[in-house]
Parts: sequence; structure tokens; C-alpha cells
Amino acid sequence: MSLSWLEQRVIILGKNQVGLFRLGANGPQEMQRVVIPADATPASLLIALAELLRQNASTRCRLQVLISSHLVRFMLVPWREEIASPRELLSFAQFCFEQVYVEEPHNWSFSVSPEAKGRARIAAATSAELISGLQELSKETGCRLLGVQPYLAAVLNRFCRNLADQSFLFIAVEQGRVGVLRARDGQWQGVHTLACADTDNALTELIAREQQLLELRDEAVQAVYVHGGAGTLPEPASSGNGCTLHRLGQEDQQAEPGDPMLLMARAVH
Repeated sequence: MSLSWLEQRVIILGKNQVGLFRLGANGPQEMQRVVIPADATPASLLIALAELLRQNASTRCRLQVLISSHLVRFMLVPWREEIASPRELLSFAQFCFEQVYVEEPHNWSFSVSPEAKGRARIAAATSAELISGLQELSKETGCRLLGVQPYLAAVLNRFCRNLADQSFLFIAVEQGRVGVLRARDGQWQGVHTLACADTDNALTELIAREQQLLELRDEAVQAVYVHGGAGTLPEPASSGNGCTLHRLGQEDQQAEPGDPMLLMARAVH
């Protein structure tokens, strides 16, 4: 059987919804979504996911999972010459998280971005129970799980593969939250997520604050990249505080205004 014949699907774990979408030539098509509590535990998320997959069972399905920034922790992991294997790198990432977060990092699952030698890496952590549960559910329902990744990483990979040696801000907007990446001369300077009201004014203020955190002259910040949010920004933000501001995926936002989950699904299309 040709792999191209397998149906392509994506699950979105959002702030208060879990959605299942079919990926096709014309973009994602919603199959079903389920409302979840804002304080949902990994166990309750897995229950909702199990019901969603069983009601839409398919033995010829390739599945990707995107996880909202509401459910992921991020931090920058510095380069260490003495780290010699992927296992040592993950252990070091766990150590770095232990220095910052109160929650027990041994209950988390970690991933680390590939970077050139000598450069800091972006590390992401989410519930180990959730990741292992997704793997088990894919086996039970006959889906082939291609990968689980943070939404922030999915958007970055889709839109900004060619930013070598640039200094920029990259902002992925979700419902009530944003993920922020800062880079200087193509090297990561910071990564974090924070709450943000779903308005252009709130996003404008956030962009200005993040530019100041770069501690660079305005002309050294070459660009600000924004995905998601409303379709337009007020004029002060359009100038990017001296930088070029790029709205990413505007055709997606115009096609499906007011549906954050469908916009998230388009990040993998």
C-alpha cells in the first residue's frame, strides 16, 4: 500500500477545545471538536482524545498532534561542548528546567531543537503522561502517529525556515496566549509564552515590550514576524518600531476569521 494513500489528520490540543481535522488539498477540514475545561488534567485530555479518535476511527490514517502553548513550557538551553549524545542533551535540558520551574520536571517529556554547533537550543517540555497516552491511543485506534510538537514550533517551521543570521522577533498568537522567540544574528536569545488579550492593542504593546528586551538598536532588529491574531494591527505597530513587520498566513486568517483552532490546524498544511 502506498503511504500517499493514507489519510492525513491533525489533532489540535487547544486552550479549551480538542479538535480533529482532515488535511486535504484545500486545507484542513474539521471532523469533530470537543470542549474541555480550562484546567483539564492530562488524564481528562486523554479521555477526550480517546473518544474523539474512536468516534472517527480509521486504520489508514497518519496523525500529527499540535499542542497549544497553554500546555507547554519553553526555555533556552545553552550550548555545552561536553555533551556528547542525545540522551545527555535531554538530561541537561531537564536539569535546566529544574532550575527554573517549581513543577516536577521528571513528570515531563522533553524535546530540543536541532541547532548548529556552539548555538543555544530551544527546549520544550510537556506532560509525559500526555505524550505516552497519545502513543498508546494511536496504537489502539490504528493511527500512525507521525509526531507531537508544540504549536509554536509548527508555525516557525512552516513560515520561517530561512532566517539565518537575522535579528528578529517571532510571535505566534493563540487564544489568550502568545509564544515569543527572540533571535540576534540568527542565534536564539530567548523563548517564552505569556498571556495576552485577544486584541490588536494588546498585541501592539507586547511587540514593543519584546523589542526592548532584545537590547538592540532599532535598526539592528531586522523584522518582526507575527502569525495569528486579528487581521490588522494599529498604525504604530505597522512600523515595527523601526523594523519591518510581517503578518504571516494572512490568507489563512482571512479564510477563517474568528476560528483560532482551524487557524492552528492550517499551520501544518
